[in-house]
Amino acid sequence: MIDPHKTGAYIARLRKERDWTQLELADRLHVTHQAVSRWETGDSFPDLGTLAQLAQVLKVRMESLLDGGQTSPYETARGKVLAELAEGHAEQVAQVVKADPSELDTLIESGPLTRPSLMNRIVRNMTGYQFTMQQVMSLAPFVGQELLDSMVAGLSEKPDAQSAVELAPFLSRPELNRLVGQLEGGAVGMKHLIELAPFLDQPLLDRLTGQVTEEKIESHHAMSLAPFVSRAVLDKLVERLPHEALDIDQVISLAPFLDRNRLAGLVSRIGTEQVKPGDLIALAPFLDRQAVQKLVGHIPPEAVDAHTIVELSPFLDRPTLEGLIRGQRQNPPARE
Repeated sequence: MIDPHKTGAYIARLRKERDWTQLELADRLHVTHQAVSRWETGDSFPDLGTLAQLAQVLKVRMESLLDGGQTSPYETARGKVLAELAEGHAEQVAQVVKADPSELDTLIESGPLTRPSLMNRIVRNMTGYQFTMQQVMSLAPFVGQELLDSMVAGLSEKPDAQSAVELAPFLSRPELNRLVGQLEGGAVGMKHLIELAPFLDQPLLDRLTGQVTEEKIESHHAMSLAPFVSRAVLDKLVERLPHEALDIDQVISLAPFLDRNRLAGLVSRIGTEQVKPGDLIALAPFLDRQAVQKLVGHIPPEAVDAHTIVELSPFLDRPTLEGLIRGQRQNPPARE
């Protein structure tokens, strides 16, 4: 694995051995001395083209730079892959990797330094190469979505939930739906389901959520899935929550995604005495008027200030609102 700090320290050592300043090395590479400084401290890393120039200027092999001077001074297959990558020779890189599959690790290692267009050309030139799921996951950040979709579709391995999670940010939605659809019923646990939720179509997510029947449902599960599952599925999740699992803050977080009756039931379940004026202000847009007025009746008059009245006024009938205003006049806030 590329270690920017190790490479940076080696660049600094080679520069100092030649008694060059950072500015002198920068001039030879046609970059700024700030760039050289960032390389040497490990704060950034040169791309492959610049790395090849560095190797030439400092009279070392590219792979030696990548490994902080710890590799053999003799040319290796890894060194050839790096050299061809630096030149942008996609077909030659593909040939080396196909001839020596262990060098796919070099290609993957170089992914962060390689332009996606070059990586795409290399992979397309590897016709007939049988990628593993792990190799495809490692290449996923560095190839285009269309190419990645075809690579995943061509895999002979059966996917597992963790593979789907790692590929989810890079695959198209249809291909991810297809991949996840191959998983056997119940294979996706709640943890993986939550990680996949932003990337899946709702019908598939609903079906998978319904298959998670063995695990204990916790409040954070429902809160994480709420923006992505259907209201009906969320209702079933909430039904499965232990009685003591929710507090008022969690109910407020779920409020935008729940049916009004379900929300009112949850508020009753945790106890109307737990609902403070600020809580009611947050809940009011999602409850029906009758429920809001009922909750207002449980708030002590001295806890209702002018701000609360203003915020709740759109959700109250006129008699209830006038009653709150009278109570405010009869119980003015104490002066400090």
